[in-house]
Amino acid sequence: AKATKERLEASGEGLRALSKVFVDNGYALKIVVDGDAGDGAAVGNERRVRVRVDGPATLWGARELISRGYNAPSNDYLAFTMSAFLEHSNVASSYTERVGDAGIDLNFILTA
Repeated sequence: AKATKERLEASGEGLRALSKVFVDNGYALKIVVDGDAGDGAAVGNERRVRVRVDGPATLWGARELISRGYNAPSNDYLAFTMSAFLEHSNVASSYTERVGDAGIDLNFILTA
């Protein structure tokens, strides 16, 4: 159980580090990762993580796809990158995406 908790905590740190890389390279104005280590978001071997992306470069494209009636495929490269990182870290994940006027919310469920 301790190894599972440590893996989930490390995955939260990794998601924050990936977010910083995306912001530093101009993908978004700001990215906040909530729900990782120590805030009660973990239950057993599952953890919920919310990633709030303010001003992502893909926002216009995502909104245009929605306006044309397409719910998929997503064009959110941050979510794709985070999912690949989690898979490589042996953490199963799924996420939902909500596109707003100024940003995108990604809600991940992580299982270790």
